[in-house]
Amino acid sequence: MNKVRIYQIISVFMLTISAQSVYADVLDCHTFEAQNTLSFNTQSAYVLDKDRVVTFAICGEDAGSGRYTYGMYASIWESGEKVVEQRLDAGIVDGPPTLKITKNKITATYTYYDRYAESSKDAVSTQSKVWTYKPKAHILALNDKSATLTQQVKLYSNALSAREPFKALDILDQNFTSTLDPARNPRFYAHNYGDVLNAGHQKALALYKKKDLVGAAKISRQLLERMDKYTIYTRKDEASSLWAFQPWINPTSKNYILLPKSPENAQYLNDLAFFLAESKQADDLKLAIFIYEQLKRHYRSRTVLYLNLGDAYWDLNALEPFENQRPWYAPYKKYQTLSSSKSIPKRVLQRIEK
Repeated sequence: MNKVRIYQIISVFMLTISAQSVYADVLDCHTFEAQNTLSFNTQSAYVLDKDRVVTFAICGEDAGSGRYTYGMYASIWESGEKVVEQRLDAGIVDGPPTLKITKNKITATYTYYDRYAESSKDAVSTQSKVWTYKPKAHILALNDKSATLTQQVKLYSNALSAREPFKALDILDQNFTSTLDPARNPRFYAHNYGDVLNAGHQKALALYKKKDLVGAAKISRQLLERMDKYTIYTRKDEASSLWAFQPWINPTSKNYILLPKSPENAQYLNDLAFFLAESKQADDLKLAIFIYEQLKRHYRSRTVLYLNLGDAYWDLNALEPFENQRPWYAPYKKYQTLSSSKSIPKRVLQRIEK
């Protein structure tokens, strides 16, 4: 959240077309918690500003006496791709709310019914709530500083700034998932996992620079183990701006974790694998090799990746010899092809010949 990520900007005209093109994918109220027959299900799309479209599904369920329990779900779309899908509110009302869209603000006006009111006069009241779309955070934040989600966004950002990736993940787990379903918000969580990866990388890098190789490897493994639990997506969720990675600790899983495609995220993963390999422990070397092999699929021309992969295979062979195999040979040869002859370390040339 503490990094600005702006997606491709398109015109209002094109966004209006995009709103129509995604209209069929607007939320289906039947996929949510309503268990009885829906009394109303309204869906609509609006141009939020010159760059974005917002779509709504307002789901109503008969609650008796002409009143309804409803849920309102908003989705933000950029360049035809869904950025976030979020539940905004629920309650006992006399009908669907009215919406007002102005720039990045969404105002919803409700007629609430308080079943516990002492008199019928006090039972019904009209209230308005305002949400502001936060492009940096990819959420709709309630304009109320005391609101739980608003507070947690700040705490989450502070945890990232303090290089506390595990605290940031705790906040995501405990305070965001009820409002932002991970299965329906792959892009939102992918970008936040990227931020967590950055924070963890900074923490491990600081230890490595202090020559604490054991500490750097430990943080790297803990981070990858913790992020492994978020492998709930499939390769179908891999978009033009997202990478799908197999789970690092449980590679037999058929699910994937998503991360934004960027040279920075490739660097973070490469470095975490390097910190693991520097521990010279067999399990850490195997995990490093697995990460390097996955990075190859996304960054085939990354020269240092092949050097690191060859080194990791060589070091693992010293601990657990490969019988009649030289897995370091292919990555070293690829590194040799991509590098200038003057920059190739002597160890690479020597090991290729063995």
